[in-house]
Parts: sequence; C-alpha cells; structure tokens
Amino acid sequence: MGTRANPFSGEKVEGALSRADALSRERGSVLAKLLPHWQATIEGLYEESCPKTYVGVLAIALVARMLSATVDVKKIQKRGDPIGYSAAGIGTKIIPFATSQRISLRSTSTQIMNNQPFTFKREITADLTDHHSYPEFYRAVEEVQQLTPDVAEEVLALIFAHGRRAWDDGAGVPLRLEREDWATLEHVLAAIADFVESNPEGGKSGQALAAAILDCVFEPDQVQMKKIHDPSVSSPGDVTVGVPPWISVEAKQVPVTTSHVEAFLDACLDKGIQRARYLALNNYRYPRNIDTDRLARLYGERMSFEVSLSAADALNAVRSFATGPPGTQATHLARALLSRLQQIGFPPSGVEALTALLGELGFVALPEE
Repeated sequence: MGTRANPFSGEKVEGALSRADALSRERGSVLAKLLPHWQATIEGLYEESCPKTYVGVLAIALVARMLSATVDVKKIQKRGDPIGYSAAGIGTKIIPFATSQRISLRSTSTQIMNNQPFTFKREITADLTDHHSYPEFYRAVEEVQQLTPDVAEEVLALIFAHGRRAWDDGAGVPLRLEREDWATLEHVLAAIADFVESNPEGGKSGQALAAAILDCVFEPDQVQMKKIHDPSVSSPGDVTVGVPPWISVEAKQVPVTTSHVEAFLDACLDKGIQRARYLALNNYRYPRNIDTDRLARLYGERMSFEVSLSAADALNAVRSFATGPPGTQATHLARALLSRLQQIGFPPSGVEALTALLGELGFVALPEE
C-alpha cells in the first residue's frame, strides 16, 4: 500500500492561501454582499476589544476546511487523531503569507497557537476562556465545521479582503504626518526620491516605490507587486493594477535603452494591456539612452504609456493624482512605501533608516491601542 498523501502539507496550505487571496481581490466586495452574516462576524473579530489571536485562528480553521471536507476543525492537534490536524503547522504558513500580501490578521506571531487560550490545547471547546468575545469566536468556529471547502474558501477570501483594508488603514505602518502644507509634501517627495536612488538594493526600492505610488492612486487590493526578479511570464511588469491586469509598470534601477522599453511595451500589448509605465530610475544620468520620440511614433496610437527617468519624475504621479490634502498624500505614500519595502524583503536596517528619515520630516508614530 502506498503512503497516504498529507492533505495539510506546506505546499497545499500555500496553494489554499493563494486561491483565497486571488478570490478576495476578484470578488471581495461581492462576497461581502453575498455573505452578510460572515461579514458582520469578521468585523466583530477585528474590534479592538476582541483578542488579536481570534482572526488568525479562525483563518487557520478555514484553511483546514478548504483542504479537507472531513477534518474536525476544532481538533487543533493531530496526535494520532484521524479527524484532527496541526493548526500550529498551518499557522506557520498563514501569518507570513498575510504579511507578504499586506493583510492584517491582527496577530503577527507565526506561533499563533502558542497564545492563550489555545496554548497546549488539543481542541477548541466552548469553555476555553471567559472573555466576553469568546462565545462569538467559538460560534464562528462551529459554523466553519459545517462549511463545505468551497464556502470556506469564500469566507477566508472575505477575511483577506477585510484584512487588506485594515492594513491600509494603518495596521501595517502606523505613521502620520501632522502638517498639511504643500512645502512639507515637496520635502517628503524629495527625501523619498533621494532614499530610493541611494538605496537600490538590487532594484527592490524601485519596485517598492512603483507599487507605493500606485497604492496612493488605486485601492490597495487592486495593486499587485511581484517578487523581485520574478521569472513569471503570466503578465509583464513588476507591478500591475487589476485582475486581470489593465495597468502594468516596470521599474529598473540600472541604465536601460530604448530596446528595453520597446520589449516591455510589446509584452503589454501582447497581453491586451494598453496602459503602461516604465520607471527607468537610473536614466536621469543617461537621458539620451531612451528615444522617446521613437517610442511615441511606435506606440503613441496603440496605447497610453509614460517613461520616467528618475524617482523624482515618477513621484509626480502622487502630486497629480493622489487624493486628499498634502499631509494626507505624504502620509499615504510614506506608509505605502514602508509596507512595500517590508513586503519585498528590503533589509530591516534600510527600513529603519527610512523610518528615521521620515521622523526628521515631521512624521509621528501612532500610539498602539
């Protein structure tokens, strides 16, 4: 007899998380209307009075149901139980995944099951704690037990959609600029441009900047950033907007030529993408390397495109299109850039340096609740 496949392997857990995330981006707002009961439950679990572990543990139970129609999602330790599973094992995957996708599950611990009231427990029962929010959480887990895998995926997608909005509302990077004058915005844009130019880190800062600029203009769940030097050919560009993409952006921090830009624009057209932007962030030193007149002749009537030759040039989009007064624009950009740098794996020392720089410009950290 062959060895029975593990339905909760790391690969299968990551696949389930990716499917739920893609669904959240495509149908998050629709699911909120289709599943109003679950939407209300999720909103309650995100309340500050509710323990931070509950959202993550509920998400773990949903992943378990997605991967098995027969598992008892309340039996959170395997230990030979034929209908149990390792919730801790799923937890080590779900928290890093959520962070990489800018989703707040409130808790950031990869050992979420080691927090009370779940520590050393083999099963989630009705009497684990007397906290006033626990009955609502336990009722939700019991309801997950009755779900089909397909509906469990929809509920997890709903959590991801809500968590992505929570991240954007400040759960990820709690900073705020208290001044609203235009001159301060100009100082912030100049400082960020200089930071990106001085700290390329193999193109990571440029790619994060491209995503952060789009975060300031579009809803964050519409902006997707690939991993650095991602070999995927599913869609051109380092950062895209929409599913399927309808805007694509390529960011490079090495000198590029006209042929590089042409190859990118051709790839966009091949995929039906007619809005594109190329951030040639190092080419302010070599402006003649890109023949913009040639590009206009070749592509001007077939698509909308822009070429930026520096970080400062790219940041003009924030001035022109980001919503709100200057302080709000600057706050949104700073928080988005810090978040994207963390997502792409920028060195922690670099993130700390940017945070310190923002502090010098007047940003203040918001107190934790």
